[in-house]
Amino acid sequence: MRNDYYNEVGGDDVDKNQSELAVQAKEYATDIFKQTDNCCKSMLQTSIQLLDLPLPKEVVHMGSFYRKGLAETGCICGALAGGMMILGYILHDHPKGLEAAKKFEKKFKEQNGATCCRVIHKGQGIMNRFTGNGCCALTGEAAALLFEIIKEYDPTFGKRGVLSDLSR
Repeated sequence: MRNDYYNEVGGDDVDKNQSELAVQAKEYATDIFKQTDNCCKSMLQTSIQLLDLPLPKEVVHMGSFYRKGLAETGCICGALAGGMMILGYILHDHPKGLEAAKKFEKKFKEQNGATCCRVIHKGQGIMNRFTGNGCCALTGEAAALLFEIIKEYDPTFGKRGVLSDLSR
């Protein structure tokens, strides 16, 4: 499935630079969000799939209760929470892992005006409550940001799994 996905988005012609990887993450996360309507699960599944992380597919279920904020309370955006989970998994023993997490949170907040789901929703307008388009776009942008930060801090990014297939 993953290789088919890359062929659909131009896998053979993809330049393996940072922005192309971020674009692929954005597109994939957006597609997953449209299927699940859950930003956290979309971030987890995108990362597991595109980075070929050695995690069982059931790990995605950890994000189930981040839909519309933590347990639908509106607190903590699930896209941010999912990104933090992936950063923790990938950079847990990296000397600058916490720095990367702080950078992700800061840039996420700059992009969205807040880290709280409820506040972000207010900024997206009333139509988002009915369409979810704002959250879908936000999730794609969060995935792109996540991949940019992972690439910056993890020198093996793109050298394993599906992403390494692009260089063949």
